Amino acid sequence: MKKTLKQLTALVLALLLVFSMAACAQKETPASNTPAASSDGYTPRDGKTIRIGLVQNNRSEPFHVNMYNGLVAACEAEGWELEAAICDGDASKHIQADESFITRNVDLIVDFACLPESGAKEATSAKQAGIPLVTVDVDYGEDAYYFGVNNQVAGNKLAEAAIPLLQEKFEKVDWYVLLSSAAISPTMKVREDSVVEPIMEALGNVDEDHIVRLDARTDNVRAASLTRDWLSAHPDDSNIVFIATNDDRGYAAVSQIQALERTADCAVVSFNGDPAAREDLKKQADDASYESPWVASIAFNPSQYGASIVEFAKQIFAGSTEKTYNAVVTPLTKDTIHDYLKEIGEE
Repeated sequence: MKKTLKQLTALVLALLLVFSMAACAQKETPASNTPAASSDGYTPRDGKTIRIGLVQNNRSEPFHVNMYNGLVAACEAEGWELEAAICDGDASKHIQADESFITRNVDLIVDFACLPESGAKEATSAKQAGIPLVTVDVDYGEDAYYFGVNNQVAGNKLAEAAIPLLQEKFEKVDWYVLLSSAAISPTMKVREDSVVEPIMEALGNVDEDHIVRLDARTDNVRAASLTRDWLSAHPDDSNIVFIATNDDRGYAAVSQIQALERTADCAVVSFNGDPAAREDLKKQADDASYESPWVASIAFNPSQYGASIVEFAKQIFAGSTEKTYNAVVTPLTKDTIHDYLKEIGEE
């Protein structure tokens, strides 16, 4: 009996020692449901790692590719996780992607779907869930944060760079042909107007029926086909300025103008400063015999977007009430292209 009592006492003491050690270990290591603060004082929503959800319209256009690669690198540098989805310009896919990120309780959504109607709804849904949504280059309204260019300022700067070169080529402009997706995105309409209006002031107004919008959507093959068809329907017209809301559509126009040997009749002005535009402007600067209608582009520097978006996210996590972060833009022409290439390390 005494032996049994001693054994029972020893067992109780051993169990007490185990519980005591477990209690000490629990104090030293926070429980899994205890949030761990990040280095800047922000507490990740899952208590572990800051997670960013990215929705893109596509990942085929150079601008989207450069933006994505930059954001991947910037998130990796911070030790953040990046989850990405592509909606292909489809509003239902866009909503599905954003709602998935909201359900998965990410810390911040970066929305580069370029779909303002569905985007505004998703910004409200994210806000209600306590998740900030940063829209890229297209304004989604008061419930979203905005990162990207000031399109009005960018368009005005592009026009300012293009006007002297247009004046060298044309005494006046007879036609404005707008290659865009303005029917889908009001942002594209801002880009068009911010270029057309200053050029009109400098080279004269035209009648409304001489401002033509060709809805290229986000399809470069469609943009090329529309350009070719329009030029073929106007074989005797000249003093034509094509304004493309990105360089992919700009390149589509340039290729068809050159193929139809209409370079003397046309000029192309576009946005983004993508590789195709930079290469064409560089060729013009280096080879006096090369003839191109591409007059100017404006670089949005998408490879720098990632680092700037992460910086903006840090400000948001720190409680900043500033809802706009504007990217830097650089007008490009044959006269400035080499300076820009040196600046970005390509020369």
